[in-house]
Amino acid sequence: MKGRVNLVTLFQLSSFCCVVEEGSFRAAAERLFVSQPSVSQHISALESHFGANLFNRQKRKVSLTPEGRLLYSSAREILDGIEDVADRISRLRSIQTGNLRTGFSPYAMSRLAPKVISSFAGNFPAVKVSVFTGEITDLEKRIGENDLEIAITERGLSHNIATSMSCHTLGYEDLVFVASPDLCLPSTLAEPNDIELLPAITCTGNNPLGPYLDDFVLQNQIKFNGRIETDNPEIAARLVAQGLGISLVARSFAESEQKEGRLKIIQMNASPPAPLEIIAIYHKTRGLTYAGWEMLKLLEISVLKELAED
Repeated sequence: MKGRVNLVTLFQLSSFCCVVEEGSFRAAAERLFVSQPSVSQHISALESHFGANLFNRQKRKVSLTPEGRLLYSSAREILDGIEDVADRISRLRSIQTGNLRTGFSPYAMSRLAPKVISSFAGNFPAVKVSVFTGEITDLEKRIGENDLEIAITERGLSHNIATSMSCHTLGYEDLVFVASPDLCLPSTLAEPNDIELLPAITCTGNNPLGPYLDDFVLQNQIKFNGRIETDNPEIAARLVAQGLGISLVARSFAESEQKEGRLKIIQMNASPPAPLEIIAIYHKTRGLTYAGWEMLKLLEISVLKELAED
């Protein structure tokens, strides 16, 4: 039977369903804009294929046989499925226009946004992309107020995502301590007590690395000699480059800066910091448009490539 299914065409099934729904061959032909003999031929072909009468034929109307009722149920499901696919394709094409409102944390803005937005713009040149920056609490608030559709940020260890949000993990980034190349460091692996003697740039406010730094301190039972604190990881890195202390940064960033001679990764004999989770968030009820889903797919690819390269 499986080999015979291919002989049945969608137009035959459509003709059959129209006869059922319109109640006659003539009305079905008018609905399909074909001749009545054409409809009759399609029904005869189906009856020949299944080896059963599908209709009880009367003078002015027709009724389904048991075999016909069984076929109608399946045929209607098939045709509805095709219509759904057509609708989804139409909606997919609609992403060629419109406005996609995105949000990025400072870290995601510098590391991910340029490449991802460039790739998206190349694929969908007619879609306007609006880009906003902010910390995770600000981004969640703007999504809740429908100012943003999707946001990319890093999740703090102690931060609980709002229950109204869907959270999609894009990847994990290792964290390392860095110093200026000019800062005097131990020639071998730095011990926790060595780190305590160095000036440190610590985290305050909404700095997403704050909980990670606190967790590292707790795990290794050390106390930093913090003289400067900031709520911005990028500012911390710039201060480190000026020789003002050590700080915690993403490994990919640290390695790229080390190649340029601006920073140096501190090799430590200690429990490493917990990895930084990079996430995409969007409203759970509203979900994402097709443009939003396309952006999310590009983000997944970009994060994997970014971490692999570094």
